[in-house]
Amino acid sequence: MAGTMERRTPTVNPNVQQLTFETLKKIRAYLQRMIDAGGSDLHIKSNAVVRARINGDIIPLSGEILSKEDALTFAKELLRGRFNEFVKNKELDLVYPYDEKNTFSCEYIFSNGWSFSCLSCDSCKNSFY
Repeated sequence: MAGTMERRTPTVNPNVQQLTFETLKKIRAYLQRMIDAGGSDLHIKSNAVVRARINGDIIPLSGEILSKEDALTFAKELLRGRFNEFVKNKELDLVYPYDEKNTFSCEYIFSNGWSFSCLSCDSCKNSFY
């Protein structure tokens, strides 16, 4: 149909052996910066900078724009075997154990060719909403 937007779906069945987990390492560095700053949420959206909620304000953590491919690679690296569920349902909620002190409630959404993730720190004390 003319004028309709093609709905693209991420690739199913990620081969975990082919993943380098470099994107996950980068996101973990953002999580650590957010924790160190007393933040509560990390917002990851494709084609945008990574942002964090710190003292109630959502601020960029760097000027680097996370590509759509990087955002999906991050989802594949973190979700691994549950990535197919994410593809099927276009959303997924789970808990991510960051370290022995911090866990994150994670919400993943895929819609109209972009993905969004919000990682909320369950154990961070300085959460302002």
